[in-house]
Amino acid sequence: MKRLLATATDLGAAGNDSEYGAGLVNARAAVAGLGGGSGPGDSPGAAGKPLRPFVHVKRRQGARRALRRGIRVRVRAAHSGRVRVRVTTRGRLVARGSRRVVVGRAATVVARLTSRGRRLARRRPAAFPARVRVRLPGERRWRVRRVAVRS
Repeated sequence: MKRLLATATDLGAAGNDSEYGAGLVNARAAVAGLGGGSGPGDSPGAAGKPLRPFVHVKRRQGARRALRRGIRVRVRAAHSGRVRVRVTTRGRLVARGSRRVVVGRAATVVARLTSRGRRLARRRPAAFPARVRVRLPGERRWRVRRVAVRS
C-alpha cells in the first residue's frame, strides 16, 4: 500500500486532496524492481530465479494427426527469438517449422510435414522412427528427441 501511495501521480492540489485523493495509480512504477516480474530487464522467474528452458515432444505421434496438424513441439526459451524445428528419418527431412518466442513463455511450435513426410505417413502401415531436432534462440546446439510416428 505504501508503495502504491509513494508512486502515485499527484493530480490537483499537492498531497492528498478531497477531489483526487492520493492521485492516479502508477502500477508500472509500483511493481518495478520487485522481482518476479517479466518486464524489461527483470528475470522471468518468481523471486528472481530464471526459468529453465525446455523442449517436450510426445514420444508417439499418430500418423493421421501428424498429417492434419503437424508434429507439435512444446518449448520454453531462455532468450527471445526464433525456435527452429526439423524432423528427420533416416537422414531425410520429413517435417519442419519455426516460431518466434518470448523469453520465459512456453509456446507450441508446429512442424508441418514435407511431401516426403506426407508420403510416409499415408503409407500402410504408417510407422517410422523420427528424430526431432530443436534449436532454441541463444543456443548453439540442437536439442534432439526421438519419436515414433505410427498409424
